[in-house]
Amino acid sequence: MNIENKEMLYTLSKEDLATALTPYYKDFYDQLSDHQKENISFDMVVNDAYKRLHFNNSAPTNTDRILKPIEYAGVSQCILAIGTVVAGAFSLAFKFMGIHESERHSATQVLLKKLGHDAIHELLTIVKDLKNSPSIIDKSKNTWSLISEVKNDIGISGIINSLKESMHWYDWVITGITAIAQLTIWFATGGVAFIAEIALEGPAIATLVLDSVNAVDICL
Repeated sequence: MNIENKEMLYTLSKEDLATALTPYYKDFYDQLSDHQKENISFDMVVNDAYKRLHFNNSAPTNTDRILKPIEYAGVSQCILAIGTVVAGAFSLAFKFMGIHESERHSATQVLLKKLGHDAIHELLTIVKDLKNSPSIIDKSKNTWSLISEVKNDIGISGIINSLKESMHWYDWVITGITAIAQLTIWFATGGVAFIAEIALEGPAIATLVLDSVNAVDICL
């Protein structure tokens, strides 16, 4: 059983999770059609979010390189390589939000397209720092720096909309409310809990570093 950490939603009891999600429910609910509103409730959101958070954080992180970011014509190999690192970082973050693996893949595709080529290329400095990180904590901090910089570019709303544009409405409400609650906590606390958590994800971090090495080799 997980020890509760108020900064990591997947460790919370169902009651505490409900408290964490409450401030965000109305905004999502108000965006739904009348028919959709009839088919969802706050209790359903909490129950499904709780199940997703526990299911997706009970198994090791898949480190297979199945992501093929920004799959459209005219993208340079450098942008693709940096995008792979960014997608890997967000796939880790999305796991902690209870987002299923297939949904993570779709959402990172949308997110990278929202960022655009120029913004992705500007992340090369952080990718280089990740490549050169001397310790697992430094690697984790630079992974958080990537996520923070993306948030600076497109905002938390841009990240949430990446989920909205890649999911069925019901799944988006569940994951969107969970994601905005988790992201708000992380950004309010400098990502401390996220950094500590992914420092325990050795294979996933190793994959990110290998991808960052590849990106630097291609881009420089």
